[in-house]
Amino acid sequence: MSALNPVNDLLDAAEQKLGSALSCLNNSSKFHAASLEFEQWFSHHQPDLLALQSPDPEIKERIVAILKTLSLLEQAAQRNTTIVGDLNTYMNDKLGRKI
Repeated sequence: MSALNPVNDLLDAAEQKLGSALSCLNNSSKFHAASLEFEQWFSHHQPDLLALQSPDPEIKERIVAILKTLSLLEQAAQRNTTIVGDLNTYMNDKLGRKI
């Protein structure tokens, strides 16, 4: 089990950092900061994560959950960007401005 501790530590950190990003979806500056923090952490630990060999089922489940959370964050960020763009277009239309 001790061989899994570094893997569990990596996954714990990833889950914590993604949880931080999820908790501030409605605050763009905090979300941006949390996203950058995760990106920097991931860049640093990517070789360790890619080196995982046939993780046990619990580890695989955690990795799948992390990937789902990343997908959810990406979708939320895209949706928020679309909302801002749509609002800008709407306001420009109402004010008679050309984009």
